[in-house]
Amino acid sequence: MKTLKEILSNRPLLSIQKDFTVRQASEYMTKNKIGLVPILDGDKLVGVFSERDLMQRIVAAGKDPDKTKVEEVMTVDLVVSEEDETYIECLSKMKTANIRHILVKSGDKLIGVVSMRDLLQADLSIKDETIEVLYNYINSKPIIKQGDI
Repeated sequence: MKTLKEILSNRPLLSIQKDFTVRQASEYMTKNKIGLVPILDGDKLVGVFSERDLMQRIVAAGKDPDKTKVEEVMTVDLVVSEEDETYIECLSKMKTANIRHILVKSGDKLIGVVSMRDLLQADLSIKDETIEVLYNYINSKPIIKQGDI
C-alpha cells in the first residue's frame, strides 16, 4: 500500500511567505498549477491559502487582492497527515474533514501537499497493477472444463 512519502517522492515543496499579497499568491498558484499553497513565517507553517479562500474571502467579500496579504485571509485550522500514512488513511481523513488537499509532515517538518487527485491516481495505479497480475495469472493457466475430467 502506497504511503504519502512515496506519492510525494521527487516532488518539490511549494510554499510562500505570509507577507505575499493575494494577487502574488494567486499568480504563484496559477504558475505552478496548484489549488492550495502552504503559508510560512520563515520556516514555520502558519496556514494555507486555497482557491476556496480566494473565492470566499476575497472575491465574494470584495477585497482588493493587491492590498490584502495572505496572512489576513489564509486558513489556519489545518488538517495534517504524516508521511508514513497510507493513501487510504489519508483519503479517509480528507473525506471526514471535507477537504481536497492535505499537508504532509515528517515529524515537525512540512514535506508537501497531496490532493484528492494525487490519492485517486495512486489508488488507480494500484488497481491497474492488481488487474494486470490477475489477468496474467488467469491467462497463464490452462482452463479445464468439467467434461475434460
